[in-house]
Amino acid sequence: MRAMQYLGLIIVIAAWFALVGIIYLLRILGVKIPVRVYYGLFIMLRDEELVKEVIAPLGNLLRRIPGWLIMALTIGLFLLSMFIIVPIPLTILGINVWGLPSMLYLMVRNLVLMVIAVTHKLSPIETVERGFTPLAPLIPGVTISLYTFIYVIVAIGLGILLHEMAHGAVSSRFNVKIKSGGAFALLFLAFGGFVEIDEEELRSRSLAVRLAVYSSGVFMNIVLTYIAVALVGLALLSPQLTQGLLGTTIVYVVNSTDAAFKTGYVITAINGHPIASVYSLISTLSSVNSGNVTSRCITQSMVL
Repeated sequence: MRAMQYLGLIIVIAAWFALVGIIYLLRILGVKIPVRVYYGLFIMLRDEELVKEVIAPLGNLLRRIPGWLIMALTIGLFLLSMFIIVPIPLTILGINVWGLPSMLYLMVRNLVLMVIAVTHKLSPIETVERGFTPLAPLIPGVTISLYTFIYVIVAIGLGILLHEMAHGAVSSRFNVKIKSGGAFALLFLAFGGFVEIDEEELRSRSLAVRLAVYSSGVFMNIVLTYIAVALVGLALLSPQLTQGLLGTTIVYVVNSTDAAFKTGYVITAINGHPIASVYSLISTLSSVNSGNVTSRCITQSMVL
């Protein structure tokens, strides 16, 4: 299993350098392409025509929508997701909530709980029981499989690309000049996009227009999240796809001799409830009697 993962990584890296070689070959042949390669590891495409061919048409489509509605949606969702809750219909995945706490809220709450834990000498378990949200880093081969890590990086890259396109489209909608646009990639493992907006022209616009341009990227992120949640919800209807999508990895076990709870195992279901992520795990555990959760009620996959 692990050997196949490393083989996949080697194939990805080999494909990357093959692409770099093609770019250098085209330049030697005199073909003009708006792509630059840095140290053979980083590729960046920067093109003014991209604005005319992609971003400007998107801005024209947005002109069919009233400007006040675009401002209300982008700014409203940004403020809501920043300070209160990120509105995501997680009930589709069996999680009994309609959103996730905002990052700012989580940071403040965790900071307060850390102070309380230190002053009252609370154990890690007691701190979590009071509402502390533990975060596990994405470490390939440890907390997440290599293939899954690649999927995550690709998803982040696509998210960044569409995030920047949203900034550009809203800027074009309000007739703010866009100098150029482009995309970048690093070893096929990290990639995204960028839009170069005329900052001086943007500063000359009203506060509402500036906020709409700034908030449009977050608006796109939330739209992508809705799409992703809906797709996962549909995938869960298929037993063949469910096995590959479900699961949250156990990264640390406290005072447990139960064979079902070992570091590296993946919990895929509890008491018949599918576990799609750590959030569904928390939701399921909070809705059942912990005394009824035994090793026989937990479905686990192989060790990573």
